[in-house]
Amino acid sequence: MNAAGMGCYCSGDDIMRYWRRFGGALLDRIELRVPVNTPSISELSGGVEETAGEIAARVRRAAEMEAERFAGTAIRRNAGMDAAAIDRYCAVGGKTLAAFTNAVEKLGISGRAYHGILRVARTIADLEGADSIGAEHILEAVTHRRQGDDPYDVFSV
Repeated sequence: MNAAGMGCYCSGDDIMRYWRRFGGALLDRIELRVPVNTPSISELSGGVEETAGEIAARVRRAAEMEAERFAGTAIRRNAGMDAAAIDRYCAVGGKTLAAFTNAVEKLGISGRAYHGILRVARTIADLEGADSIGAEHILEAVTHRRQGDDPYDVFSV
């Protein structure tokens, strides 16, 4: 609906042009873009890989890691890290840095996205109980950020 309460008569091309202009800045602020597809019958009837209790225990352990990491600071969660805290708590090197550098160069990742990927990678590492961020954590974080064929196509995300 438009401001006058009338329906929108924009074409699909008009909507896509709008989202390409506006959506990029908006989507750059969204850390995780995870499509939720309807599961197939075989997925629904298959065995459970991890129980809800096991997942809850992993999340509690990750929260404890965050509490230890940020003790004595105003930061409570990985999502609350600013650029200086990211430099301190999300340092990467070697193979991990090479994987991250490759992703940044190939995908044209913004500064905001760069820091967001490191925050998400730190959380993924915490959920696995890892003390440091590995290349697999970086690549998973990049994947969560770049869902969809076109990162500015909000309809495929």
